[in-house]
Amino acid sequence: METQEYKYLICVYLLVIDAEIHSKEIEFLTSNFPELGVYTKEQAEKIMSDAEDKIELSTLIDIFKNESDLEKNNLIEILIQLSINDGFFHSNEKEFIKNLAKESHLQLSNIDQLIDKYENDFKVNYLEKKQSLYSNIKEKFFKKLHDITENEYFENNLLEGNTFVEKVKEIAARASNDLDLASEKMLDFNQKLNENFSEIDENSKKITKVDSKHQKDSLLNFIEKLNKDTKDDILKSIQINTEVLEKKKYTIDYFSIAFLGRTKAGKSTFHKVITGEETDDVGVGKLRTTRYNRVFNWENIRVIDTPGIGAPGGKEDTDIARSIIDEADLVCYLVTNDAIQETEFNFLTELKDKNKPIFIILNYKENIEHPKRLERFLKNPKAWLENKDDKSLNGHIQRINEMISKYNYDPALIEVIPIHLLAARLSKDPQNHKSSKALLEGSNINHYNKIIKQTIFRNGHLKKTQNIIDGCNYQTSLTYHKTKHNIDELKKLLKEIKEEKKGLISYFEQEQKKTKQAIINTINGIHNQIRVDLKQFAKDEYENKDIGKAWEKLMNDKGHYATLKLNIEDLIEDFQKKIQDKLKESLDELSINIAKLDIQHISVDTFDYKFAANITLGVVGAGLTTIGLLASKYAVLNAWNPTGWVAAGIAAALTGLGFLINFSLDSKETKINKAIDKVVETIEPKIKENENEMIKNFENGFKESTQELKCKLITTYDDMIDGLENILKILNSINHNAKEYSDYFNKVMFFRALEHMGKINLNKLLTEELVYKALSNTTITREKENLLISTTYKLKEDELILLNKALQLKIKLN
Repeated sequence: METQEYKYLICVYLLVIDAEIHSKEIEFLTSNFPELGVYTKEQAEKIMSDAEDKIELSTLIDIFKNESDLEKNNLIEILIQLSINDGFFHSNEKEFIKNLAKESHLQLSNIDQLIDKYENDFKVNYLEKKQSLYSNIKEKFFKKLHDITENEYFENNLLEGNTFVEKVKEIAARASNDLDLASEKMLDFNQKLNENFSEIDENSKKITKVDSKHQKDSLLNFIEKLNKDTKDDILKSIQINTEVLEKKKYTIDYFSIAFLGRTKAGKSTFHKVITGEETDDVGVGKLRTTRYNRVFNWENIRVIDTPGIGAPGGKEDTDIARSIIDEADLVCYLVTNDAIQETEFNFLTELKDKNKPIFIILNYKENIEHPKRLERFLKNPKAWLENKDDKSLNGHIQRINEMISKYNYDPALIEVIPIHLLAARLSKDPQNHKSSKALLEGSNINHYNKIIKQTIFRNGHLKKTQNIIDGCNYQTSLTYHKTKHNIDELKKLLKEIKEEKKGLISYFEQEQKKTKQAIINTINGIHNQIRVDLKQFAKDEYENKDIGKAWEKLMNDKGHYATLKLNIEDLIEDFQKKIQDKLKESLDELSINIAKLDIQHISVDTFDYKFAANITLGVVGAGLTTIGLLASKYAVLNAWNPTGWVAAGIAAALTGLGFLINFSLDSKETKINKAIDKVVETIEPKIKENENEMIKNFENGFKESTQELKCKLITTYDDMIDGLENILKILNSINHNAKEYSDYFNKVMFFRALEHMGKINLNKLLTEELVYKALSNTTITREKENLLISTTYKLKEDELILLNKALQLKIKLN
């Protein structure tokens, strides 16, 4: 492959990097690479068609790396010139060139200097009409008459002269002012979003830190995911806002019209008829498929031809077509009379969401290529427009109006322009030179041209403002409504979590109180049983010299404290199970509520509903285990140990009772009774003391352990509540900022509308201060296609109708 040919192919890759092929870029390539081989042309076509078997860019770069620095720098300069040729240096183009330079070990500082040079040197060249002196004088005269009378006859003459060119320049100049206003606000909005991003990033770090203590088994997993998705959404919004501004800059110098419609609707034929482009030849042969947006200049109007939308498997083509919505000041939506289906209008939803003004272009399909049919057509070229039979256009137009009304477009504000594209195409064929005028007249293309130029001449500056200001407003408004929706959803969840927490803690306290009392009752019951046993023991053992050991043996044999220990453990286990079951029930309910959340751009449907079991065992299990250890604590208390009676001095206190009985002067019965009483009196206080000590120890241990568990339960919910409240705080901040900026953009739009209607005279650049000053007593509420305005400015009914028609909105003044 020759040096020039691989250079050319690298240029073709750059050509499509911004998903648009501009006719000026094609002209530049053709002039710089006039001679190309068949293989190179085929490869260029494949690159432009995005064919799977196209030559890879990496292969071309590998060849480029081996060239001399002189050749490398030469190609870099050609690439820079190619990029700026369409009037705008796209960020993708800059990145492409810098990456190529970096891989080729060229100085990036030199590249930056070259880019700056060509950007600064570039000037928009508007095509002036070549007119005779008489035509110039006549046009100026008509302009004065039009300014006075606003007569359509004078206007039609101005549309074909340099007055129209000057109008496009005026539109561009004012659009530049609007773009400066919008850019300043959008960059400021992005900065605030970035601050919110930093804030939510800090929250994520805190959550990760807290969550590590819970071993990743808590509801914080959901908050962490919510944080991450919110962060991603903020970044995406910043990126989109930046891209929108870049696209507005891309089209600032021209009024841009985009042709949209399904595949085979006739868009490419339409643009060729309008712009005079006779072929798809782009210096590389004929493109079989338009895989990128094609851009042409017509009468200083920027015309964008897009790939077909809605074709089966054509998602990528639809995405490419979608990419120009933010660039277009006006959309011509092509449909055909042979396929007016509801699905064909689905794309209108996206256009209406961005408040994009449209014309519906109805391509009347009728085969007139056969000589007999052509002859019949030429007898009355406009018969297809005037027919009142079953083939009349009225039925098609009525059907179109029904379709567009479903997408919130008011048919009364949308013009349907019928055209006969085949007749227009045949008029360009040299074989039909004798009938070309009749064919062109019959195609209704001249009427289309007139309507489009009239629209630009009368309302172009307003539609340009609408594209810039409403394009930015769409982003801020989208952020506002999205965050408002998410705030409402998360508030519901927050309320549910707080209620679940409150219910769980209330249940916990009730069961805590019940369990405590049940254990105390159990302790009392066991000691009462010991007291019963004591009376019989005293009668049986009052004479036993080893009575202390006898008491120990009795306690061992009866096993009261072993029974007490088991009973208390059962009660604690029952308490533990109740709390676990209640917690699981609570968390299961929350899981279901979380799964039901309708949070935009945040995926909750993949959330694990079974996480409650993990939380129960992981987060709270440690606290419940603490309660379970109460039984172990009592194992080391004297209360559990029968030898404790010896340690308590009971054996010593009983020693000598038999001596008292033998040497007492009382009767034997009295002596026995005294001995029995002495045993009871000696042991019973120790039983009471042991009972009280056991209750005291239990209460202290139970309080400490259950308090620890209660804190863990509260923390489990509070961590989630804190996480949600932090996210809500940030979302509220974003929502507030988005509302503020959206209100501002609405005011700028209304200011320009009032200026358009002559209610405000502005002889200087519009500033934010002027907007707020002029509309200090104006409030604007936007509801889809409705603009509800409370203002001191007055508009007559006919003025309001004209404004609604120009903006394709329903403006209602209070």
